[in-house]
Amino acid sequence: MNLDLELQKPTNCEFLKYILLVKQGDCPAPEKASGFAAACVESCEVDNECSGVKKCCSNGCGHTCQVPKTLYKGEEHS
Repeated sequence: MNLDLELQKPTNCEFLKYILLVKQGDCPAPEKASGFAAACVESCEVDNECSGVKKCCSNGCGHTCQVPKTLYKGEEHS
């Protein structure tokens, strides 16, 4: 049995769980939240509970699904 391969399995599974739970982008600053996004409720716990590209973000009082301020990160090409 290859011990290195056995040790990598949990790491690979954890990585896959992470990319399925955490969506791309950064949450907007809590003070930027408005409307329902600013409501003092816990409407989500993790990103995959939110529809589309929305992320589960803190609004300073609770957590709501919000559109990220930066959706994709990468290098700019001219």
